Amino acid sequence: CGSGWQVLTTQAGTGPHDAIHAYEFPDREPVLVSQQVDFNGPIIALWSESSGNTAVAVSRSSETGKYEAYRLSITCTQ
Repeated sequence: CGSGWQVLTTQAGTGPHDAIHAYEFPDREPVLVSQQVDFNGPIIALWSESSGNTAVAVSRSSETGKYEAYRLSITCTQ
């Protein structure tokens, strides 16, 4: 996709919900390249997998207090 490299970020703050966005840096300034993905609790861990094509996000549900893990990937041209 685009430059071939994306950076995933979480929202700033400590509210009961969180979201992840994907950015690229084509010329030193971040450019949003995805819609946000919403989570029902704060993201407490976010790391890329060894393949470099996917990432894992762990959140803590604001409803149940349980941890939830998600595998994230970016699909181009959709």
